[in-house]
Amino acid sequence: MNKKLISTLASIVIAVVAFAQAPQKMSFQAVVRDASNNLLISSPVGMRISIIQGSPTGTVVYSEAQSPSTNANGLVSIEIGTGSVISGSFATIGWGLGPYFIKTETDPTGGTSYSISGTQQLMSVPYALYSETSGSSIAGPIGPTGNSGPAGPQGIPGNDGADGLNGATGAVGPTGATGIAGINGTNGINGATGATGATGPTGDTGLQGISGPTGPAGNSPIISTASGTASLNADNSTVGIYTVIPGMIDTIIVPAGFTHKILIQTDGGVQLNSGSTTAVGFTDVAIFINGIKSGSGRRIQVMNNSAMTYAIDAYSFSTAATLSAGTYIIDVRAKKFSTTFSSCYVSSAASGSTLPGNPPIQAILNIFEFP
Repeated sequence: MNKKLISTLASIVIAVVAFAQAPQKMSFQAVVRDASNNLLISSPVGMRISIIQGSPTGTVVYSEAQSPSTNANGLVSIEIGTGSVISGSFATIGWGLGPYFIKTETDPTGGTSYSISGTQQLMSVPYALYSETSGSSIAGPIGPTGNSGPAGPQGIPGNDGADGLNGATGAVGPTGATGIAGINGTNGINGATGATGATGPTGDTGLQGISGPTGPAGNSPIISTASGTASLNADNSTVGIYTVIPGMIDTIIVPAGFTHKILIQTDGGVQLNSGSTTAVGFTDVAIFINGIKSGSGRRIQVMNNSAMTYAIDAYSFSTAATLSAGTYIIDVRAKKFSTTFSSCYVSSAASGSTLPGNPPIQAILNIFEFP
């Protein structure tokens, strides 16, 4: 088992008793520890002590052996000069011929197998021993202060002491400043919708709000009516050519920014102009917007024989259109279908007009706006 030796050269007895011989010994103490740095307590150890002259490896002028025991603190105490002499004479050491070094060798098992050794310089010669061989009892002058020696090696740290008792709890310190807010965590999942609570009482009626601005004007209603003023003779000159029926024409204007949906409706009659002669006539009637036919119109057939003075057939139809802003001419036109058939009078003025057969039907053109 490895042990560690911490040696301390004790203060040498330097008191001198007048006219008395100085004792040939000096005290030495050392602390012995094992390899785990634990004190070797109350154990016998073997020691060999040597006095070396000149240097740590110089001439051994004295050597002895001792077998002391450590105390309860791991401390061993001996008196160099009182052990079993191995070589030299302690009494004849010339202390004024230094420097001197002390070498200790230790067997922690109490024998002579010395496994621990250490050497250190004797920084001062034991006064009483030196004075015995100095040749004079009068102290010489104080010599100059020598240079500081090198620092010794760091000693092995001692064992940690036992923990002391816990102190009383101190007073509560002041509250620290509020730390910076942490980053907001992610939103949790929405919880289930709770049950609908009871309806609260009706609140007081609020103040009347300010009236909003007047909105843009709506579409202008258009209601237009035109009546026939005379009959159109749909003879061979009108075959394939639509001709405006007198009085069946009107003009409407759609204002800028507006769009109108209109319904155009017309009523009238067709009469053969052959008197009581047996005949057949075909006449086409249609509605035009700005000279363009709107819708399919109507084909009116009128038949007559010798038993009838005049044959009259009525018509009624309509067409729808969407008109943007602008001016529009709307009229009703008629034409003879073919030269093969008899000619016809189309529409009339008011009842009682002096036309062939005095037909009682008056032509009408109505224009309505609808949403």
